[in-house]
Amino acid sequence: MRDQRVVRCTYYLESKIEPARAAAILAGEQSSGTFVSVPGESAELHERHGAQVVDVQHLGHRSPSLPSRTHPEKVHAARVVVEWPMENIGTDLATLQTTIAGNLFELQELFACRVLDLQLPAEFIAAHPGPAFGISGTRRLLQWTGNILLAILLVWTLVPFYWMVATSLKKDKEIYGYEATLIPRQPTLDAYRRLLTKTPFLKYVRNSTIIAVTTTLASLVFGCLGAYALARLRFPGRALIARGLVFTYLVPPALLFIPLFAVMSVLRLTDTHEGLILAYLGFTVPFCTWLLMGYFRSVPLELEEAALVDGCSRLGSLVRIILPMSLPALAVVAFFSFTQAWNEFLYANVFVNSVEVRTITTGLTLFIVEDVFFWGPMMGAAFLSTIPPVLIYLVFQRWVVKGLTLGAVKG
Repeated sequence: MRDQRVVRCTYYLESKIEPARAAAILAGEQSSGTFVSVPGESAELHERHGAQVVDVQHLGHRSPSLPSRTHPEKVHAARVVVEWPMENIGTDLATLQTTIAGNLFELQELFACRVLDLQLPAEFIAAHPGPAFGISGTRRLLQWTGNILLAILLVWTLVPFYWMVATSLKKDKEIYGYEATLIPRQPTLDAYRRLLTKTPFLKYVRNSTIIAVTTTLASLVFGCLGAYALARLRFPGRALIARGLVFTYLVPPALLFIPLFAVMSVLRLTDTHEGLILAYLGFTVPFCTWLLMGYFRSVPLELEEAALVDGCSRLGSLVRIILPMSLPALAVVAFFSFTQAWNEFLYANVFVNSVEVRTITTGLTLFIVEDVFFWGPMMGAAFLSTIPPVLIYLVFQRWVVKGLTLGAVKG
């Protein structure tokens, strides 16, 4: 009696080629034409085992779930179902395992195809245990564990933001009541109205913007010039200066605010934007220079030499050749400098006393008067202060992620 049962393999994959072609290679119905699967040709294996593609569902054209240097920016996501007749498989499980592995390897090497999951029938795995079929269950277990941990961390991160927004929308009676409420019973924007009309919050926003933007621009300029000099020029003490940058960045800011305050007092830079900007450059410029230095070294030297032969100066080659090729690193540097200057509290609290120069982080403390906390306006101000860094990250998200990942392996 013929065995009519089949082994149904369900693949969830990402590929730069069409899902139908990827499915045909998975089943051995089509060979790539340039690669021979192990241990034999795909077409030969298909003829031997009679595998068929029974379903291909195109799930969309999207960014890969795990970006890599060889993976394209956009891939086809698909669900592919391949059936292997049991009568042709018999007890030759090793051949089936090798066939699946060989076709997966062919897709990955030639077409940057990544199989996110491979699912086999539970009854088949129980009846034919083997190391190759245990991988899918382990991978699914790891995926579920990772997803649960990510969900926990996501809730842990978002709950404070939700509490800020919910508190800022509550009335004072509800905030100071005996029972805490997770959802505002009668949402109101009264806290934001008081914040914008009866407090100097807009001055704090202006001061933070001036300081953060100026610090970012200055960090980019000094970081690019310093990184180029350390990466391309040869002069005595170059290695010592490079190591000094790392040591400078590693020094905790809490150890420096007392001597810095003495210097600022002598130079009469306390209660000024300039004083805070100079203080912030002390810990943004070393990091920016070190990051850009490693990135500049990855730019081919031949391109710069060709520009110098064509009459370009050192500064011209930096501006016209290296910087355009280093936009991801520049995005990381700019985002780091802006967020550091925007969120910094210690120096702003020590060096500034005047309301006219206070930043958002120190301005929030003025909503606490002795033992009275103005929770509504305070939570509203805290929520509004998080918007600029988030918007900047969303705008430059692709460059920031690319700059961080490439910076981890270059240099």
